[in-house]
Amino acid sequence: MEKNKTSGDLCIVTCDIIRDLMPLAVDGVASEDSKAAISSHIQHCDECRELFEEFEDNQPNKSQIQPNDKKIMSYIRRQTIFLIGFVAVLGAGAGIMMLDTSLIFQNLLIMPIVGVFSYCCFKKKGVVMSCVVFLMTVVRELVQWQTFEGYADGVETFNLSGAIIYGIILGLLVLVGCAIAALLNFAFGKDK
Repeated sequence: MEKNKTSGDLCIVTCDIIRDLMPLAVDGVASEDSKAAISSHIQHCDECRELFEEFEDNQPNKSQIQPNDKKIMSYIRRQTIFLIGFVAVLGAGAGIMMLDTSLIFQNLLIMPIVGVFSYCCFKKKGVVMSCVVFLMTVVRELVQWQTFEGYADGVETFNLSGAIIYGIILGLLVLVGCAIAALLNFAFGKDK
């Protein structure tokens, strides 16, 4: 039996109460009175002393428990940027592949979205995606010319002017998307 410090009354501290308090004491969140009660009790009770020692032995180090938040956030940020960049390049490639199909006008939606993703991923450097889209368009035309795919009646000329015009249009649409993202970013106060 222990004496209650506040009222002077005697209070009974059972093994069940001590066992309930042990995890809190080992974690370092128990009050000083609780720690003192545990310490006093385990001096006389072998079962509780063994259990308390087992709790202490199984307690991991604080360094193992507390992860490095900056490393975790940096990892998540890198993975997110990679995913957004991948989606932007994939969208640009899909849009460029639609140039010879009836879905060509879908690029009016796809390329600005690619621009938004590029800006979200790379901020001001996202405008470089317009150059990438331009180059991808010219390379696509060159590959089609080399393989003669998509050309009717055996036409074997390289349509450089058409590729340049399409590349400029698609690049400008990407820039429009970057501008929209930058303006929204500014409007919502993300840039200081």
